[in-house]
Amino acid sequence: YEACESYYWNGGSFEGMAARFDEFRRELKEATDADPATDEDRDSFLDTAERIAKWGGINNLKIRSGLGRYALNDLKICAVLLDPKNADTDNLVFVRHMNSGYSKIYSAMIDDFPIYDSRVGCGLTSLIWRFFEDEQPDSSRESLMLRVPKGRQEKILRIPPGFKPVNTLKQHADSNLKAAWILGKLAEIEDGDFSKVPKNRRVRALEAALFMIGYQLWEDAVRKA
Repeated sequence: YEACESYYWNGGSFEGMAARFDEFRRELKEATDADPATDEDRDSFLDTAERIAKWGGINNLKIRSGLGRYALNDLKICAVLLDPKNADTDNLVFVRHMNSGYSKIYSAMIDDFPIYDSRVGCGLTSLIWRFFEDEQPDSSRESLMLRVPKGRQEKILRIPPGFKPVNTLKQHADSNLKAAWILGKLAEIEDGDFSKVPKNRRVRALEAALFMIGYQLWEDAVRKA
């Protein structure tokens, strides 16, 4: 929880980030709810999606030039497949657009779907590794073997023992979905500091905490490199 309280990205605190994503969600919902979608709806969707990517520090996500007029429909289909309420990991092979940038867009499209970038992945897998080392050293870990996105500093990104980097779209989608399920369960706990966060923002708060934990681990790895 202290990590969540110390969250800082792109000039803002956790509260500012959560409020901004509420606005992103509202704008995307207005565009995606339109049936049939007009050119104006598609342009609005693309504008918001590009602003989300740029907020996340990703300026080269080619949504408009790469997906164009099909972006809204393509990402709506992917969002249905990734929705943690009813997703099936066997269907993730059909998620055709996935990386740390798209994860941020899906996070604004899907309820309780966390951003899963290199630092969130680093934070979460480090805690999973610590849990098994401390609590269940002899148990099977295969079901929780999430992969870690490589990020822009992949040569010095810290990945816990036994974990591997993301190498395919499906691996990223699978790990992002598993992160959503894990954080969704943690968000249901009604004691501890995170219970002070409104329930509709708890997954976001847990994601912010993991981002800061992963950021610290990343900085430690940089200093040691």
